[in-house]
Amino acid sequence: MARGDLTQAQWVCLEVVLPGLPVMGRKPRDRRQVFDGIWWRARTDSPWRDVPARYGSWETFTIRHDHPDTMDSSCVPDLP
Repeated sequence: MARGDLTQAQWVCLEVVLPGLPVMGRKPRDRRQVFDGIWWRARTDSPWRDVPARYGSWETFTIRHDHPDTMDSSCVPDLP
Protein backbone atom coordinates (compact mmCIF):
# COMPACT_ATOMS: atom_id res chain seq x y z
CA MET A 1 0.00 0.00 0.00
CA ALA A 2 1.41 3.35 -1.04
CA ARG A 3 1.10 6.59 0.89
CA GLY A 4 -2.35 8.06 0.26
CA ASP A 5 -3.99 4.74 -0.70
CA LEU A 6 -7.12 3.69 1.14
CA THR A 7 -6.68 1.80 4.38
CA GLN A 8 -8.46 -1.54 4.83
CA ALA A 9 -11.09 0.12 7.06
CA GLN A 10 -11.78 2.83 4.47
CA TRP A 11 -12.03 0.26 1.67
CA VAL A 12 -14.55 -1.83 3.65
CA CYS A 13 -16.77 1.26 4.07
CA LEU A 14 -16.52 2.17 0.40
CA GLU A 15 -16.94 -1.33 -1.02
CA VAL A 16 -20.41 -1.59 0.52
CA VAL A 17 -21.77 1.25 -1.65
CA LEU A 18 -20.12 0.27 -4.94
CA PRO A 19 -22.33 -1.27 -7.65
CA GLY A 20 -22.15 -5.03 -8.06
CA LEU A 21 -19.70 -6.68 -10.44
CA PRO A 22 -21.01 -7.81 -13.83
CA VAL A 23 -21.89 -11.49 -14.06
CA MET A 24 -20.91 -11.87 -17.71
CA GLY A 25 -17.79 -10.90 -19.59
CA ARG A 26 -14.15 -10.65 -18.64
CA LYS A 27 -13.27 -10.52 -14.97
CA PRO A 28 -12.58 -6.87 -14.05
CA ARG A 29 -9.34 -5.59 -12.55
CA ASP A 30 -9.03 -5.40 -8.79
CA ARG A 31 -11.52 -2.69 -7.81
CA ARG A 32 -9.39 -1.40 -4.97
CA GLN A 33 -6.36 -1.02 -7.22
CA VAL A 34 -8.42 0.90 -9.80
CA PHE A 35 -9.99 3.13 -7.15
CA ASP A 36 -6.59 3.89 -5.61
CA GLY A 37 -5.33 4.86 -9.08
CA ILE A 38 -8.27 7.20 -9.67
CA TRP A 39 -7.80 8.61 -6.16
CA TRP A 40 -4.06 9.16 -6.81
CA ARG A 41 -4.87 11.10 -9.95
CA ALA A 42 -7.49 13.22 -8.13
CA ARG A 43 -5.08 14.00 -5.28
CA THR A 44 -2.17 14.97 -7.52
CA ASP A 45 -4.17 16.58 -10.34
CA SER A 46 -1.83 14.84 -12.79
CA PRO A 47 -2.67 13.68 -16.31
CA TRP A 48 -4.11 10.17 -16.62
CA ARG A 49 -0.95 8.95 -18.36
CA ASP A 50 1.12 9.84 -15.27
CA VAL A 51 -0.74 7.44 -12.96
CA PRO A 52 1.93 5.03 -11.57
CA ALA A 53 2.05 1.56 -13.12
CA ARG A 54 1.38 -0.08 -9.72
CA TYR A 55 -2.27 0.93 -10.21
CA GLY A 56 -2.50 -0.65 -13.67
CA SER A 57 -3.02 0.79 -17.11
CA TRP A 58 -4.13 4.43 -17.31
CA GLU A 59 -6.72 3.47 -19.95
CA THR A 60 -8.53 1.40 -17.30
CA PHE A 61 -8.94 4.46 -15.08
CA THR A 62 -10.32 6.70 -17.80
CA ILE A 63 -12.90 4.03 -18.70
CA ARG A 64 -13.93 3.50 -15.06
CA HIS A 65 -13.88 7.20 -14.19
CA ASP A 66 -16.02 8.19 -17.19
CA HIS A 67 -18.44 5.24 -16.91
CA PRO A 68 -22.04 6.37 -16.19
CA ASP A 69 -22.42 3.96 -13.24
CA THR A 70 -19.60 5.71 -11.37
CA MET A 71 -20.82 9.26 -11.90
CA ASP A 72 -23.42 9.30 -9.09
CA SER A 73 -21.46 9.88 -5.90
CA SER A 74 -24.44 10.91 -3.77
CA CYS A 75 -24.47 7.57 -1.95
CA VAL A 76 -20.75 7.51 -1.15
CA PRO A 77 -20.13 8.35 2.52
CA ASP A 78 -17.31 10.56 3.76
CA LEU A 79 -14.33 8.35 4.49
CA PRO A 80 -12.62 8.66 7.85
